[in-house]
Amino acid sequence: MTTKLWKKTLSLWFSLLLLLAVVHPGLPLASGVAAASSGEIPVQVRIEGWSSTVIPLQEIDVEAYDITDVVGNNSVGNWYQTSSTPLAIHAILKVLEQNGYDVTDPDVIEVNYGGNYISAIAGEAEQDQGPNSGWMYKVNGVLPLVGVGDQTLQANDLVEVFYIGDYSTYDFGAISASSTSISAGQSVTFTVTGQPASWGTPLPYGPIAGATISINGAASSYTTNASGQATITFATPGTYSITANKFGSSSYNLVRPIPIVITVH
Repeated sequence: MTTKLWKKTLSLWFSLLLLLAVVHPGLPLASGVAAASSGEIPVQVRIEGWSSTVIPLQEIDVEAYDITDVVGNNSVGNWYQTSSTPLAIHAILKVLEQNGYDVTDPDVIEVNYGGNYISAIAGEAEQDQGPNSGWMYKVNGVLPLVGVGDQTLQANDLVEVFYIGDYSTYDFGAISASSTSISAGQSVTFTVTGQPASWGTPLPYGPIAGATISINGAASSYTTNASGQATITFATPGTYSITANKFGSSSYNLVRPIPIVITVH
């Protein structure tokens, strides 16, 4: 009985931590303070799972709409009746729907706490990778102070949903390239950096050593050095999508960066 109670308490505590992620005190909330203009707005969304990318970065048009079939009959589900301002949960559900997912299926997405907390997406659920693992989200690079059912969106916002193995040890990844357009036979140096997990002031990005470079969705033999860099020679003309992965002890993971596209002429 004590063990069950402890697990339930830990799960609730982790959920609250995810919902109450603290924003930088020197920055305004990424959205959510000023209401967006009414109607449909363009936003960008991506969903990064633990094992793979669920939804690559996409631009969609979203508006507040009836989501009671997913989150239940509550203030989030019925938001469309009282306001035309879209929420983060609307954008997340919409991008899944537009990519062929049935969002009414709990195996596709499970939303708890009155539509405010996502506990599972595409078969990956909280605590699958350890007691501190689960889904988090950012809007315009900032961890919002509220849940996905309270976070309003403005035109051109970037919503990033990502799975972490441990909310205290992950890095949020970024990747850059020395050039994005080269001739066949030339080399490109990639730099992988990560923003360490923090619950207060966001920490600066730093180099990620030992990250595996992925090329067109497949892991390569290239790994980053102590400076977070890896150099690749491209022999064949074409278009290459480059990102990086890293997993480690204690459920550490690097949240996959938005891929950078290299064109080889």
